[in-house]
Amino acid sequence: PLKRIVEAEQCGRVVPDGDAEAMAGALLALAGAPGEAEQMGARGQAAVRDRWNWGATSRGLVEMYRGLAAGS
Repeated sequence: PLKRIVEAEQCGRVVPDGDAEAMAGALLALAGAPGEAEQMGARGQAAVRDRWNWGATSRGLVEMYRGLAAGS
């Protein structure tokens, strides 16, 4: 599920679970491109601040429960 967010927000690299070689490659690539890493970090911070936090994501959940309660 996090892959969807990371790719949509362009805030990191996604590697296969348990693939240490892929993880090392991704880390080395980011270490060699500090500007890109900084931009990813900034996009990640903005995404958490604006969209991927409990205050933002809970609104839809609360509305769903209100709808269910109104229907009973």
